[in-house]
Amino acid sequence: MAEDPRTPVLDPTPSSLFGGLSVLKVRLRILMETRGDGPAFFGSAWRGLAGTELKRLCCPTEGKTSCARCRAQARCPYFQLFEGSSSLPGLSEVPRGYILYPPPGNESRERELYLTLLGRCTRYLPAMVAALLKGQKTGLGADRSRYRVLSIEEILPGGLSEPIPLVARSLAQPRAGYPLRQWLSTEGGHGAGRQGVRILTPVRLRRQGAYLTAMDWPFFFESLARRLEAISRVHADGNPLGKETWMALLEHLGRANGFEARMRWHDYHRYSNRQKTKVPMGGLVGEVDLGPATEPWLLEWWRAASLVHVGKGACMGLGRVEVVALPKGRETVSLGYIPEYVKGVSRC
Repeated sequence: MAEDPRTPVLDPTPSSLFGGLSVLKVRLRILMETRGDGPAFFGSAWRGLAGTELKRLCCPTEGKTSCARCRAQARCPYFQLFEGSSSLPGLSEVPRGYILYPPPGNESRERELYLTLLGRCTRYLPAMVAALLKGQKTGLGADRSRYRVLSIEEILPGGLSEPIPLVARSLAQPRAGYPLRQWLSTEGGHGAGRQGVRILTPVRLRRQGAYLTAMDWPFFFESLARRLEAISRVHADGNPLGKETWMALLEHLGRANGFEARMRWHDYHRYSNRQKTKVPMGGLVGEVDLGPATEPWLLEWWRAASLVHVGKGACMGLGRVEVVALPKGRETVSLGYIPEYVKGVSRC
């Protein structure tokens, strides 16, 4: 059947829709003073530490004026990263332009912390690094666990890295990152063979006021697309996709189904010092077998999810997705280790 010429032709890839969005990713290697399951597992604890130290470093009034009334908002890294709001229609909930993700650790004292900055927020790398270095004296979490930053490196598209010397001149140097399209074009997985996905930290997707307890994959990708559009508009002056483009994109994403997946609800709470209470942060984790013939446009969306995370709490490392190539003959993807968040409460 001939294609209706009135139907808009859409390239449904994130490279086409949001390819110009800057993505800057760095890795900090950290030595904890204590072993075991400490707060190094929790992105919320790192976010709390980074926000506290950044405000101390940046606030011109030393907290005597509220951020909402401060005249330095436009130039303040703390306000722009942690407190900023948007007057754009439909964006009352502003997506944060940073992601702090500490991979699940082990009994070793050496850990990693990934920091991703998006759009204009890439300019705040020196300030965020300074806050994390200052936090060495403050300590992490409610028990003030001391740590030491051993090294910092910028992750490049394709998986290579470039060290950032721990000297003032290098740490103060602005870095712009790379366009999203370059990240997606150099990520692995283009070859033949089975692809798998690990969802390592809880994905919290809310629909009609309730969080999903079973995965709806079209809604998963729709949420990712809306997150990318919001980040692009708020942090990169991008344009809204528009109704026609959204309708065409949703038609494509509606076909994102039929994966072999093993998903489960993973409970997690963090303690909010601001609210003085435990905050539920549970969500879905699991493994997905994409099969031998995943469409290239859909594989790009999986890779985009691995860069910017998906769902509520993404800025503190929730919704972490990893795309992996399955070894020949392997029928399922192995999830490996997921931190048992349910054992404890993160304090930040």
